[in-house]
Amino acid sequence: MVSLPHVIFHHSDGTLGPVGADEWMAFIRDSEGNTVGLVSRHPPAVAP
Repeated sequence: MVSLPHVIFHHSDGTLGPVGADEWMAFIRDSEGNTVGLVSRHPPAVAP
């Protein structure tokens, strides 16, 4: 692993994604030595 998962962006106003969602990114190295970025968007937590 090149970089552990971390938040790269928080959608605070809804311009680029759902309000309150976070985008996470991590980097890994593949079997040929290339660096690959993985991105995930997580919806805002729902209050119980």
